[in-house]
Amino acid sequence: LIEEHRPRKRSKRGPRDPAAPKRASGAYVFFTNYMRPKVNQEFPGIKFVELGKLLGERWRALTPAQKKQYEEMAAQDLQSYQ
Repeated sequence: LIEEHRPRKRSKRGPRDPAAPKRASGAYVFFTNYMRPKVNQEFPGIKFVELGKLLGERWRALTPAQKKQYEEMAAQDLQSYQ
């Protein structure tokens, strides 16, 4: 059985173009970039994992109307990416 097992071949990606634009960010990324400094002021010394959990909870607690501004920012970023 072990003799029959063949290791998977890894496909190698070609070199990335350094001039290529970065991928568009999502609404949650814009939210976290905006909220991270505020949360760090509110909870100085908070661990990175705890910060992520707190930001996730706050994102889920937002209403669709509150999320809209971040979704619009993401849509603009997507337009510039394309």
